Amino acid sequence: MKLEYDREQVEEAVHRIVKRTMQMDLTWDWPCGVAYYGVAAAYERTGKKEYLELLQARVDELISLGLPETWTVNTCAMGHCLMTLYEAGGQPRYRELLKSKIEYLRTEALRFGNHVLQHTVSPQNDFPEQAWADTLFMAAYLMLRYGVAEEDTELIQDALNQWYWHINYLQDPESAFFYHGYDNISKGHRGIQGNFQKVDPGLGSGTGACLSLRSFGLRGVLRIKDKILYLFLLCPGAEADIILPCPVFCKAEMLPGDTLRKVSL
Repeated sequence: MKLEYDREQVEEAVHRIVKRTMQMDLTWDWPCGVAYYGVAAAYERTGKKEYLELLQARVDELISLGLPETWTVNTCAMGHCLMTLYEAGGQPRYRELLKSKIEYLRTEALRFGNHVLQHTVSPQNDFPEQAWADTLFMAAYLMLRYGVAEEDTELIQDALNQWYWHINYLQDPESAFFYHGYDNISKGHRGIQGNFQKVDPGLGSGTGACLSLRSFGLRGVLRIKDKILYLFLLCPGAEADIILPCPVFCKAEMLPGDTLRKVSL
């Protein structure tokens, strides 16, 4: 399939979005983390230093105003732009902040079941044993990016474990849509804080980004046979390759042994 588009028109739209985003009054929390991930991606795709400079100035301002005393899964979303800033300029202050978030996720964040990250929005245990789709972008994808960059196999395995169990907890086997959250105590999806409806199986930026992980050192292989699409994430040091549901609006199921995810188009 060939995608045809007007590059100048797309870049002009991106420019307007970046400008508008940087006019927003945001704090060091998940909305800022998601928005600035977009600005960082705009810089990485276009190479425009203007976007990087805007991002750096705002992040430095937020740091000077004071950071949260304790990290949460939500506030770890800011780690994505920190990673871009460090990779672009090499300033140690960004790497140290990023490392503190990774260390929190690795050793301090609340977990349940098979080492699954519990979604947290404050230092309190607000949602005991709940897995939210949000966690995949704010924490698991950050862990995966950092793990690949640092060649940290243990962290990569932990991140992929999050994908595996969130897919198991959140994906509806009939429609392949993802619920917003899962309560491990009640063993269901009702009563989850926020949107009770199913969310896109692409899981926003998280899964979409995983489809292009080759840019971070991982190889992804797509194979189509008899209208079945397989996505293989080939992970260095992994005991088994991780298979992710790829297309939107598809039906997925686990094959025997939980070693392969089959996606029907």
